[in-house]
Amino acid sequence: MLKTESKEMLKISTYRELECKNELLPLMDQAFHLPFNLKEFEKIVKIDPRAKNGPIGFCATENEHLVGFVGVWDLPTRNLDEDIEYIGGVYGVATLPGYMRRGICTALMSATHEYFRQKSYSFSFLSTVPTSIAYNLYKTMGYKDLTEFPSAYKIIPSNHAKTYKEKTREQPDLDKILKIYNEYSKTKTGFTIRDKEYLNIIMRIEGINAKDYIVEEQGYVILKKDKNGTQIKEIVALSRKCLEKLVEKAENDARTAVYDRAVTDDEVMRIYRAHNYMLISRSNGVTMIKPLTASASFKQIYGDKFYVSGLDIGC
Repeated sequence: MLKTESKEMLKISTYRELECKNELLPLMDQAFHLPFNLKEFEKIVKIDPRAKNGPIGFCATENEHLVGFVGVWDLPTRNLDEDIEYIGGVYGVATLPGYMRRGICTALMSATHEYFRQKSYSFSFLSTVPTSIAYNLYKTMGYKDLTEFPSAYKIIPSNHAKTYKEKTREQPDLDKILKIYNEYSKTKTGFTIRDKEYLNIIMRIEGINAKDYIVEEQGYVILKKDKNGTQIKEIVALSRKCLEKLVEKAENDARTAVYDRAVTDDEVMRIYRAHNYMLISRSNGVTMIKPLTASASFKQIYGDKFYVSGLDIGC
């Protein structure tokens, strides 16, 4: 157990040790304006391979009330030697209003980094917004920008045909999707380690179901829909022809707009351009990496082929 205590009775412990778990609801709502379902969170972390064997997160409490949180993942990646290289993942960084600028986030991140070092991880990885206060704090902690994704947007005309949308879809063939993905990513390093368990967890977390997958012989696209539009969470194909077909089907599936917040492939960007998408070269999201030891060399471990998609980081 990692624990510190100050004159204000500030304590840092793991999520598993936390007694006031219900207080994650106001903490997360204040930080992200998103409803937090504790029961669903508990179910997920028990089966999510990224969390189920770790502390889940580090929590700051003052006088037995939760005032800060940093989530922790154990993330498998592929290195240049084609071996599995685990790195630390950070998510859900939150401090309760009224407790900011008191070093709570710094103390939580220090506990997180110490846990990663105990696991002999070379890097800590996170996603954030460059315009946020946290971004500059992460830089002072030694984090550096790794990837900034371009984005693409297109308004769908109200008279646009929805011929494909009306078709009934069966449960996605995860074996086929994984086969396509593995062929696509075989020359890449980074977040390329996937299996059915991982895909099922992502589907559950993101609220993705069978009708949100479009699968072709040489590619697939995973969508996330709401009343404001259809988001392309991941699009992967082994040929340009298949990419073209998937983009067209994604557009046919959309009611008002279609957008991709994390374009990871130059060929996809060229197709978006040909389809008259509004393209944003710099996005409001960035992934960051921090070496956890003086000898850790990102270039030596991953080269210039590091891959991460919007599905992996929740863009």
